[in-house]
Amino acid sequence: MELYLPCLNIAIAGILAILVFSYFIIKRSSSSAKAKGPKPPKVEGGWPLLGHLDLFGGSQLPHIALASLVGKYGPIFTVNIGIHSALVISTWEAAKDCFTTNDIAISSRPATLGIKHLSYNFAMVGFSPYGPYWREIRKLTSLELLSNRRLELLRNVKASEVEMSLKELYTLWSNRKEGSGELLVEMKQWFGSLTLNVVFRMIAGKRCFMNGDLSEEKGGKAVAKSHGGVLSFAGIVSVGRCCSLA
Repeated sequence: MELYLPCLNIAIAGILAILVFSYFIIKRSSSSAKAKGPKPPKVEGGWPLLGHLDLFGGSQLPHIALASLVGKYGPIFTVNIGIHSALVISTWEAAKDCFTTNDIAISSRPATLGIKHLSYNFAMVGFSPYGPYWREIRKLTSLELLSNRRLELLRNVKASEVEMSLKELYTLWSNRKEGSGELLVEMKQWFGSLTLNVVFRMIAGKRCFMNGDLSEEKGGKAVAKSHGGVLSFAGIVSVGRCCSLA
């Protein structure tokens, strides 16, 4: 009997910790709602900590599951993705209002611990919260990378990459074509490689892919692997990420 006492104490302590954490999360959500005024209707049936994650665990695709709730809650409603609240809109008028009148209110991503480490403490412009730093980085990016003058100076890079990509595709066809003279090419992968080559040549002056494969050039494999890992990790939706805070 004495052997079970430590396990029982740990279980009780864990349950109490979860209850206390849930209480503070609910209290913070309710206080913020009162401070900011009325909010759109929220979907019923949310679980503590998990929210409405069960809506996305069935056989239906997420957008179809959310569309089925429009008839009950209207064109604008909220769901809880873990402990984070998400606004769902289904009309172009609401979308226009969000990105014009209320664009500042939705300019920031949820501050999760995973994104904090991935973006070097929110230093990346795509993950940093709206504020002076984000505005300065966005201004710098617009002036130094995406201005008309800069894009015109880099126009030859895009043209040469497209030309080189077509030549590599022809070479690949010449070397691997079957008796019918046809070659099956995965165009999604090919256009992805072309896009990455253009981006990395504009930024670093190097290519990552040659003939559809990773370049043997020093650093090409490492950069492509790191870029793929960042995109893969950023797109993962997990219970731990939805329930974490930065």
